[in-house]
This record gives sequence, C-alpha cells and structure tokens, in this order.
Amino acid sequence: MRRDRFAEETYRAGLMLGCYSLALSGFVKAFAALVGETPGRYRSH
Repeated sequence: MRRDRFAEETYRAGLMLGCYSLALSGFVKAFAALVGETPGRYRSH
C-alpha cells in the first residue's frame, strides 16, 4: 500500500473516530444529566 493512500485511510478513520467519540460523549453527557435528575443506584457522584 502506498504511503499517501495509507495516510488518507488513517485520516479518514481518525475523522470517523473523532465524530463517533464526540457523539458518544454528547450522549453520555445527556444521559448523565438525565440520571442526575432522577435519584437512583446508578448515581455514582
């Protein structure tokens, strides 16, 4: 595999991973806010 193609694939994978992690962190924040409003055993902090 050529180096420029490898760099392109790596960049694309990193971009997708970044988008996914951003969406996941947003979902986790929303879920934490939702759980924080309702007292229960899932509350860790």
